Amino acid sequence: MGSIIIWVLSSFPRDITYSQDYNAVQTSVQARFSEQMAAAGPDETPVIEQELAAALKLIRTKKEQERVSKSYIGQLGQFLEPLFTPWALPGRVVWRW
Repeated sequence: MGSIIIWVLSSFPRDITYSQDYNAVQTSVQARFSEQMAAAGPDETPVIEQELAAALKLIRTKKEQERVSKSYIGQLGQFLEPLFTPWALPGRVVWRW
């Protein structure tokens, strides 16, 4: 039951307004790298393809981070953050018994 609640809180709302148009950014990056690949030699193409993959992954990661922060569970975390800030707990706490 708890996992269903967490799934719902992290998956909704579906209609999120992003701070930027990630699809346009992705298209722009792909166009820029396509131009570089067209001008590059055959030995440079694999390096450019790796750089393109890394750039696209970064864009997807930023979009996902923004989606999660604007989900219900992200909003709850932002609401509760001031409560836990005075304790100065690290990001990951390991309890040993």
